Amino acid sequence: MSQSTSIPSSLSSENPLKYKLLTHEDSPYWERYAAQRTRDEKRLQAQEDSQSIYDMRSEELTEQVEKGVAAILAGTKLSGDQQKIVADAVINFESSAEDDESGITDATVFSRIFSPTKPSVVEVLHRYIFELGRGYNIRMFYRAYDPLPASDLKVPNFRGESLTQRNGWMPILEAHPADDDYADDIFKWKLSSTDVRKLHAILFGPSTQSNAPGTLVTYTDTLRLLMAAARFPFRLEDPNHQKSGDWRDEKFSDGQMFECGSEARWRVDHLYKKIGDRIRETCR
Repeated sequence: MSQSTSIPSSLSSENPLKYKLLTHEDSPYWERYAAQRTRDEKRLQAQEDSQSIYDMRSEELTEQVEKGVAAILAGTKLSGDQQKIVADAVINFESSAEDDESGITDATVFSRIFSPTKPSVVEVLHRYIFELGRGYNIRMFYRAYDPLPASDLKVPNFRGESLTQRNGWMPILEAHPADDDYADDIFKWKLSSTDVRKLHAILFGPSTQSNAPGTLVTYTDTLRLLMAAARFPFRLEDPNHQKSGDWRDEKFSDGQMFECGSEARWRVDHLYKKIGDRIRETCR
């Protein structure tokens, strides 16, 4: 594997848009990577140009995805320049939401993460729906393309696409927080340690050297990055933090990183500990 800060030079004349990478492996699929990323950035720009100035909730969610990704990356051992390379590779295609006076009732967040080390992609999806009689339903999925296919990866239409393994979607978690004292929470953690290691290898490569991206970014960092790209930036309790007893002390316990945006909150407060425990167990 060779070290580089951009796509192999053989693609320069064909792809004037340069993408900085953390490193790159020798692969026949870099042309696909450059072509797909170029198409996707044009799609994103077209979406932003056509976005209504009144769609404040979507704009807010998109901003929170960016802040969440930046916050997670800041906690890794990557340098500032390396963090920007990874952040620039996260394309948030959808951050739509419906709400009422009580808060968000329906939301879809979908991001495509281009690997900064190999010609591959990981997609992550977060669906949040209020279901009559069942309360809030939260589902998170991922889908990996390793390597990228030759065909164009379209932006999915989640109102018409089945979120099943047949379509490549793999579940991360599902939760139905109880909406009253007489119902039980439903919480299902679907991601395995093997899944996390596979995703880590796709995005950051092996941890064979002390300064390799796969070493500078941990398994936990990788999983939390995926969650942040789906607008669920998650904080893990710092065991070395001196607890003040103040409920506003966000290092006191597991939970959402509200510093990434306090307006759009998912109603899963009493499930934070379960989510945090599963993250620690899966990334051990």
